[in-house]
Amino acid sequence: MSFFKGAFSGQSNSEVLKEQMDAGVKAINAHKSGRRDRAAEQREANASAEMRSRYTEESRNVEASNLISRWGRGR
Repeated sequence: MSFFKGAFSGQSNSEVLKEQMDAGVKAINAHKSGRRDRAAEQREANASAEMRSRYTEESRNVEASNLISRWGRGR
C-alpha cells in the first residue's frame, strides 16, 4: 500500500482523520479568539491531502479489481 508513505505512514485512516479534526478544531478556536494557528492549519491541510490521496488510490485499486474481475468472466 504505497499511500501510507510520508508524514502519516503507519497511521490508520481513523488516526489521520482524528488528526485532521483535532487540528481543525484547534485552528477554529484560535480564529475565534482573534489569533491564527498556522501550524494547526497546516496539519489540517496535510491530513486532508493525505486522506484524499488514500481514498483516490483505494478507489483506483477497486476499479482495477472490478475490471480484472469482468475480464475474467468474459473468457
